[in-house]
Amino acid sequence: MVNRYRRSYYLSSCRRIRLTLDSSMTYRSFRSAHPNPVHSDGSKIVVEVKFDSEHAEDADGTLSAFPFSFTKNSKYTDGVEHVFYQSRTPEGAGVRGRT
Repeated sequence: MVNRYRRSYYLSSCRRIRLTLDSSMTYRSFRSAHPNPVHSDGSKIVVEVKFDSEHAEDADGTLSAFPFSFTKNSKYTDGVEHVFYQSRTPEGAGVRGRT
């Protein structure tokens, strides 16, 4: 399985907090019966926040300004679910469901 996405990088003004935004995610199986179908999760954006442990207090203050909560995410796990467990439709078809 191959997952691809577009990544943007940001650095806080204090240079202690790094943030990445991942979007335009696509997933592809090498073992598909279809000729390289692409599964897309184009509406999803993954925000990754990175900082050294000694700057956790600074990060907490910065993260509290975001209007959403943070959870763990795995782009690999998302890809496995899209490629192997959801309906085998080409990119953009929007059909979801377990097979």
